[in-house]
Amino acid sequence: ERFGEQELTQLTDRSTPPASEIAQDVAQAALDSASGLIDGYVARKYQLPLLTPPPLLTDLCCDIARYRLYADQAPEKVVKDYDGAIKTLTGIANGLVKIDAAGVEPAPRPAVVISTGNERRTDRQSLRDF
Repeated sequence: ERFGEQELTQLTDRSTPPASEIAQDVAQAALDSASGLIDGYVARKYQLPLLTPPPLLTDLCCDIARYRLYADQAPEKVVKDYDGAIKTLTGIANGLVKIDAAGVEPAPRPAVVISTGNERRTDRQSLRDF
């Protein structure tokens, strides 16, 4: 729906002779790959799986999948959309962009380890063999 039947047919129909229809398996593989990439970024700040992916992530997923379908032949607009998606994902991972949606919970913070032991002092005597 986002990019039109004609464009998706050209990007996904890899049969010989061309079937002149969208190859659902090729399109789904691109979406799955894009989703995996997104999960890698989002998991830094949010607990996965998300119950309901927010529209922002759906948009980013489509832009990334489209770029991957073009491979090395992506037009400037598609490259720009992809670069913007990666920039947004980086912002999400770094906590600069917040995801607002039902079922989205921050990832649990890593536990803090506190240890006690003998206090080590650095002085001439302890460093003499260096």
